[in-house]
Amino acid sequence: MKQLFTVFKFELYNYYKNKIFIGITLALVLIIAGVLSFPRIMETFDKKDSETGAPTTNEEKSIIALQDNSGADASMTLEFFALSMPSYEFKLVDQDIESIKSSINNGEYSRAIIIDTQLKYKYIIDNISINDYTSNTINSIVQEKYKFDEMNRLGISESDAMRILTASPESEIIKIGKDQTESFWFTYIIIFILYMAIMMYGQMVATNVATEKSTRAMEMLITSAKPVNLIFGKVFGSGFAGLTQMIAIFGTSFVLYNLNQSYWGENYIITTMFDINLDVLIFSLVFFILGYFLYSFIYGALGSLATRTEDINVSIMPVTMIFVAAFMIVMFSMSSGNIDSTLMKIVSYIPFTSPMAMLARMTMGEVPMIGIIASITILIASTIGIGYLSAKIYQMGVLLYGKTLKISELIKMKKQGL
Repeated sequence: MKQLFTVFKFELYNYYKNKIFIGITLALVLIIAGVLSFPRIMETFDKKDSETGAPTTNEEKSIIALQDNSGADASMTLEFFALSMPSYEFKLVDQDIESIKSSINNGEYSRAIIIDTQLKYKYIIDNISINDYTSNTINSIVQEKYKFDEMNRLGISESDAMRILTASPESEIIKIGKDQTESFWFTYIIIFILYMAIMMYGQMVATNVATEKSTRAMEMLITSAKPVNLIFGKVFGSGFAGLTQMIAIFGTSFVLYNLNQSYWGENYIITTMFDINLDVLIFSLVFFILGYFLYSFIYGALGSLATRTEDINVSIMPVTMIFVAAFMIVMFSMSSGNIDSTLMKIVSYIPFTSPMAMLARMTMGEVPMIGIIASITILIASTIGIGYLSAKIYQMGVLLYGKTLKISELIKMKKQGL
């Protein structure tokens, strides 16, 4: 145990003094702090602008030129559009198309709407942004205006026509099961972070082992400490370093979200990400940690088979492909909404895929508690077993030089007593 703790401290200290590790952590914390505080920061600048007499963003409205050639009351059309699109300022014009285009080019108007008949219009704009859905809004307004005019023509009063058009149903949603939309973003982010953590820290463990082997430092280490203590210490050290990084990131997110919660009340994605039950959060952390350790042990063992650091990618490629395939299966199932498919049920009990698959099913699907416990039990047993198996591979691999070994070759050598 003393040897394991010594290796653990050594590996952890190497991460904490690594400038890249510290820089990435600080950068992520600052980015998250900036994103979650953005509405408050913008409000502060808006207040300063209003105090100095400068126009705020809310006071600046784009002007839309409006021309009604349908024969209807133009002032009524103007009022209808102004009420339907309050973020814009509308101005009645009587010009030909070329003049309107010229006015848009010189910035007098941001765009123009020319109504030819009740259901036919021209929408003139300079550049259409990928996020500009104004044309869809105009379509709806023209349709509503047509219905309004037709109701008036049929003898329905303006007040009754407006009441009919603006009527909205009242609904109550009674959930018996789970609402996948509520937990999608939380699950997506946790699984994506797990994917990045395993890819990044797993390769770091493999690279560290291969580097020590290439410098022959491993020959001294392997004779002064048990292999199981060496690999467990390395994995636990990198795992604890990663955990402190995650605590810094998620801790910053949690604190700043609560400080700025009033600013994010209408943002569905942000609120659903942080509105998670405690039991879901605990189980997510368990799957995250176990999945990380499982793959880190494998990466450490495979790193010991490489003679040079340049051979790391060749050694870890099979496991990386399995992990990427598991990630794609879970992502596809989440996107399609078919989270409890037969395939997902199977992979949620396989150790290499269960950290992501069972996490997704637990948060977005229907899984009995006995199923979650069974998956965790299998994962714990597999992680411990793979840890000790990795120690055996590590013990043999770090002392063998020459070409990069394969697992099958190592097993054959073991059987032959080499």
